[in-house]
Amino acid sequence: GKTFLARLTMGELERLLDAAGGEHIRIHRSHIVHRDQIEEVIPRCDGSAQVRLKSGEALIASRTYRARLNSALNIQNLNAILMCDDLNITCV
Repeated sequence: GKTFLARLTMGELERLLDAAGGEHIRIHRSHIVHRDQIEEVIPRCDGSAQVRLKSGEALIASRTYRARLNSALNIQNLNAILMCDDLNITCV
């Protein structure tokens, strides 16, 4: 992926992406990802989740943003094995 330097808060960037019609999801105070780049979501014992991207990179979706992730991906219960569109969602 590319890295861009911007003088915006993550909240401001999130609002700009939403206004532009992007399908971006904030999964952590430090991470915003494009929905189409999510390959797999793996629940963790502490209530967070590991998000594996199509690039192979793994990020943490914090407990704070996990509900947004679940909602954006139409996930009802991340404590069971579920399929959501083309995503592989597994429990560990």
